[in-house]
Amino acid sequence: MLVAAGAGSAYYWRVLQDDRRALAAVEAAEPARPIVKHVTVLVATQALPVVPKLEALLGYSVSVWTRAGGGDGEAVATDEQLRAAAAAISAAAAGHVLVIVDAWGAQVLPYEEGEAA
Repeated sequence: MLVAAGAGSAYYWRVLQDDRRALAAVEAAEPARPIVKHVTVLVATQALPVVPKLEALLGYSVSVWTRAGGGDGEAVATDEQLRAAAAAISAAAAGHVLVIVDAWGAQVLPYEEGEAA
């Protein structure tokens, strides 16, 4: 009886170790999901084409506010500025981020929602 119990225990121990190795391999193979933040982009009408580019860099969609009045002659953010903005958004400690696209590029302003003191 002890031999049978020992053999059964050894078998199940080996199965448990194989399962742990298989699970570790699966977890290592899965790509890390980006941390999704609530991103709002404030842009002038002619700068709207930068929004899909920023979404592609982030890997998720953003909210868009179209700037009212003016801004017709403003420059559009370059691809390099958008990559820098996406990196700043990912690195921001806050869960909410406002991105202002204007003549100076893309400004990233992290903030936390809450009531004013």
